[in-house]
Amino acid sequence: MSPRLGTLNYAQESGYQKNFSEKTNKIIDEEIRRVLNEQYANCKTLLGERKDIIEKLAERLLEKETLSLPEIVDIMGPRPFPLKDTLKDYLQELTDRQEEEEKLKEEELKVQADKREENAAAIAFDADAEEGDEEKEEAKDEKKAKSEEEKASDSQKEEIKSEDDKNKKE
Repeated sequence: MSPRLGTLNYAQESGYQKNFSEKTNKIIDEEIRRVLNEQYANCKTLLGERKDIIEKLAERLLEKETLSLPEIVDIMGPRPFPLKDTLKDYLQELTDRQEEEEKLKEEELKVQADKREENAAAIAFDADAEEGDEEKEEAKDEKKAKSEEEKASDSQKEEIKSEDDKNKKE
């Protein structure tokens, strides 16, 4: 709609024949140019006014390739028009989920750090230890393994004997 042209429809139907004169066509072109120039100026002014916010958003996008709506709202501030309740609920759920994920990551990092410390303590060099201690421990481990094998083989022998006895009785 244009104040110069009114609310008439100047769209062309199929074909090359115009339903208006050259003068009207020139006015249409001028109005289109005027509307485009006004909107271009409005956009340029708006971008100039919000340059700081846009730069923050650009920096965040360089740090993190994709942003969720809550992150964008955190950077740019609240929207100029109210949100629907369902969208507010969704944003709150996303925020809660992100907080939970951050807590889980922190806990996981803490557990990993504790494991590293335990491993480092286990590997730590003991200057007071005697050289033969390790060999004695290995020998004890081998004896335990052999005794466990013998117990297992004894139980297997008993099972075989009991099976043979059953077969003889039959």
